[in-house]
Amino acid sequence: PNDPAAVRRVTLDSSTEAAAVHRLYDAAFSRDPDTARLTHWTKMLKGGESLSSVAEMFAGSPEFTRGQALSDDTFVARVYENAFGRSAEPAGLAGWVKAMGEGKSRGEVLTAIAESAEHIPLTGNVTDDGVWLMVA
Repeated sequence: PNDPAAVRRVTLDSSTEAAAVHRLYDAAFSRDPDTARLTHWTKMLKGGESLSSVAEMFAGSPEFTRGQALSDDTFVARVYENAFGRSAEPAGLAGWVKAMGEGKSRGEVLTAIAESAEHIPLTGNVTDDGVWLMVA
């Protein structure tokens, strides 16, 4: 009760900021976020940061790039592997690469895939069962 940053398990509606952060971690890094990072990014979203700007930071991070300059093809292929556990189908790969060539940012593409109708159900079991958040 006296701890302002108590850690509690909370279940998430798929529309919450924390659920969106969790999906973004899965699509970008193929893993769950730790409690501190989930709490940090959730607070950023609640404070007005857009999910696509957070995704842009994830896409440029050393964890995602693995120290490599990624082509758009490699970027999309990595997101598909992380999010869906499979290779991108040729039409999907071509469509996202074309969208980036026409000005869509990597953050926007990562967000679109993370928030896609295909990806949301793949992460629902984790968010429905609950995640650990630091709550005041």
